[in-house]
Amino acid sequence: MSSPVEVASPVGTADVASPAGTFTPTDPPVAVGREAVEGVARALIAQLNATTRTVRRATRGNLVGLVPLAASQAELLRLVVDRPGIRIGEAADALVLAPNTVSTVAKELLALGLVSRERDAADRRVARLHPTSAALDRVGRWQDARATVVAAALRRLGAADVEALLQAAPALARLADAVEAGDAA
Repeated sequence: MSSPVEVASPVGTADVASPAGTFTPTDPPVAVGREAVEGVARALIAQLNATTRTVRRATRGNLVGLVPLAASQAELLRLVVDRPGIRIGEAADALVLAPNTVSTVAKELLALGLVSRERDAADRRVARLHPTSAALDRVGRWQDARATVVAAALRRLGAADVEALLQAAPALARLADAVEAGDAA
């Protein structure tokens, strides 16, 4: 028999933003066996990976005319769009990559016309990355295509499944935050 592990869910009055809006978490912590937590983790990772792959494949068909990007290029591009003016070192930290790797990927995106590299006015040794209009267009098309694919799939599901997915979104956001913070270990 496994020893119980406390799996805390946020308690309190702080509102949590989610794609579904804002809510106040109220669930108390739950005691779950260690093997059960590991099993949930493995099943969740497998399903999230499968869903991501499926959405990616279905979305590609809606992006006719765009040169495919390598995963590292797409990841850096999304980061630059989300954080215009980000420095190479900051991007390396955010992506958990070596600065020279990020610099190489940035040069590839520069050659594709998707980012511009500007010197920092305060420190000329520092380069800042900015998305170009082509990048903003590309990311917008990509987001629209993904939303179209997922919305079409949601319409084929039953109301209970759609509601369950909506209810799971805030917990998935908290899980991502916990993983990023290193609290998932």
